[in-house]
Amino acid sequence: MEEKNKVAKATEKEILGVNWKQPARLDVFLVLFYLFSWYLFNDMFNLISIEGLDTVGHFFNGIDIRASVPFFLSFIAMISILFTFVIRSTFDEKSHKVLNTLVGLWIIFGSFLMIVALVLMLQGLEPSYPVSWLFGLSRNSIYHLGVFLFQLPGIIYFALFK
Repeated sequence: MEEKNKVAKATEKEILGVNWKQPARLDVFLVLFYLFSWYLFNDMFNLISIEGLDTVGHFFNGIDIRASVPFFLSFIAMISILFTFVIRSTFDEKSHKVLNTLVGLWIIFGSFLMIVALVLMLQGLEPSYPVSWLFGLSRNSIYHLGVFLFQLPGIIYFALFK
């Protein structure tokens, strides 16, 4: 019990020591690149969900590109940026190591939810398909939970706090 109190007090001290910071240029660039890649991923996710994986889009002056190409490239870029934030902040010795690790796990859980929704979409299941092993949430709800409840707050935390 005494060990739990020590851990709780250390965590409370760490949380109270979190201060605002002005985001560095790299942080701003990473957040903007994350938002761009998420937007492209989301757009292609919706297009593929409606039209199918072999959908061809007309990009850049009539050049035909399969929607799966920007879909997977933007997904890789988005996940890479998320892990860059998590790894960089977790290994930062001057920062709040425990809190950064918890927020990093929060983001990774959101990525896991997005991957679940991605796999369900690629299997051809409808957006309203209820996933019984995940509290009966629909595929669409799982995707949006992963993004708006887990990933975006984590990105904001890593961009704005020391």
